[in-house]
Formats: sequence, structure tokens, C-alpha cells
Amino acid sequence: MLSAARDPRSVWPAPMGDQEIVFHDKVMQRQNQPKWLPKGSRGLGFVANGEIGVIVKAWKGKDEKPDNVRVVFSTQAEAQYRYYKMDVKEVLELAYVLTVHKAQGSDFETVILIIPRKAQTLSRELLYTGLTRFKGKLILLVEKDSKPLLEFRRPEASDTMRRTTRMFKLLIGHDAGEIGIKKPYRPEGLIHRTTDGTGVRSKSEVIVYDVLEALGLSIQYEEPLFGKSGDPKRFSTARLYCSSPWTNVVLGASWDVGESEVQGRLVR
Repeated sequence: MLSAARDPRSVWPAPMGDQEIVFHDKVMQRQNQPKWLPKGSRGLGFVANGEIGVIVKAWKGKDEKPDNVRVVFSTQAEAQYRYYKMDVKEVLELAYVLTVHKAQGSDFETVILIIPRKAQTLSRELLYTGLTRFKGKLILLVEKDSKPLLEFRRPEASDTMRRTTRMFKLLIGHDAGEIGIKKPYRPEGLIHRTTDGTGVRSKSEVIVYDVLEALGLSIQYEEPLFGKSGDPKRFSTARLYCSSPWTNVVLGASWDVGESEVQGRLVR
């Protein structure tokens, strides 16, 4: 059909768009779009992004009218939507092969899933999506051997697990409200990691922590400061720097002179 459409003497319109779409091609809509239908047609008058259909009619333009085609989509089998040549180029693409991303939300009677050995975008979640698109039959074409399938069985291969987020669970620390630490200093803000895996709040603190550790110092990050009375909010700031034999370094500390209160980040 493609070779016939390329012939200038053909009764069929010339191939359309960069993919040379022609009569009988399987196509996919690339964006949500309201579409005109003749009065009395049984359709929604709207084609959603990702819908798949077939070009069932094609006309060569005459009298300065552009070439156009009719597409029937699987979700609206009784409606024929008209696409002019420019429409085809802008909103349709060939749908003989789909990426897993574009297949999300759709299912098919038979799916042939190609799994490369290595791919930058390949993840446990993407593989799961691809494996669950079939209704009747699934055929796997795996490059070389089953190593990619075995690799992505591991929880560590999950993109979601590697994210620093509280959407699923609190990844770092516990609610510090019970020990009197105000919100800006709560453990859930420890989003950076030092060489030994300790959670800290900033990249600068990562550098300071690693330097102190390299010097052989014993490090305790964000330990509560208690005065003689046991009150974490009241202590002598002078003792903060003179508590031999320890060397105390306070990162990002703030003082309330009236209360001698320190809400600080302590590294001993």
C-alpha cells in the first residue's frame, strides 16, 4: 500500500506525515482532541490521547481541497473521524509497536513484550506495567537470556524505593515532637547521606561530617543538649565549648539570649 501511495498517478493520497501514514495503517492518537462527527453518528465527538484505530477510508484532495482520511478507533467502533493531511502529521502516529509508557491504561488480547538486556528507562515498575497489558496471551522476547527478569525481581531495582519521599512511608527517623525538637529540626528532614550512611540535612554537613570522621573523631549528629537540670532548653552556652575532653562543634545553631536556648545541630 505504501508503494502505491507514493506513486503520483495513484488514486490514493500520498503518504502523510514523517511516518508516511497511508490507507489501512494502524494509528494512535497523540493528544486529547474534540473531533467533529456528522449529525446522527454514534460516537463521543472526542478522541483521547492513546486511543488506537485503523484508517478505513482515504481520499485524494480535489479542487484545492486537501487529502484526508477516516479513522475508526477501537473504543468507538461505530464512528469514523476525519483527519486532513496536516491533522495526521500533528496528532497521529503509527501504532504497530508501542512503548510501555504509551501502553499504560490500555490492554490487548495478545502482547509481545520486548525486554532489552540494558536500558536507561527500564525499571521494576515499567516491567510490571508491560507484563500486565495482556488479556489472553503474553509473549516475551528477552535479549540474550533471562538476566533482566531476574534482576528486576529484586526490591532494590524499584524506582519507587530509591526515591526520597514520604508518600509511602517515613524513610528517615521518627516523629521528634515527643522529645521537644521543633519542626525545622525534626529527623524527617535528614535527606542527605554521609559516607557511613548517617542522615544529615545539608550537603555542607555531609562535607563537615566526613572530614571529622577522617580525622578519627567520635561523631554524634543532632544529639539533644541537656543542662544540669535535665531541661533540653536550658543550659550554659559557655559549657558548650568547654566540656573537655570532648570537642563540640555546633552547626546551624541559633540562640535565644533570654532563655539561653539552643535549637542546634550538634556534632561531638
